[in-house]
Amino acid sequence: MQVLGLEGHKIVQISAGGTHTLTLSSKHRMFVWGRAAFGRLGLGNLSQDLYVPVECCLPGEDDLMRVCVCVCVCVCVCGYMFV
Repeated sequence: MQVLGLEGHKIVQISAGGTHTLTLSSKHRMFVWGRAAFGRLGLGNLSQDLYVPVECCLPGEDDLMRVCVCVCVCVCVCGYMFV
């Protein structure tokens, strides 16, 4: 299935919850969309829900290896964990 906003990216992992979704590309880039209330998407104090994936940049993002929606956890190869 093609997702608008992810064209040209090879997605290697998808984690979907009840209100938001995270994907991880083969180049270790994370894309997020869904309900944005309370900073759920990791994009700061965004209050408008997103219906198209947006890249979420984190420190150490070149090492990003897994995403998980349960509590929105991102783990980098270097050992950092972002919640």
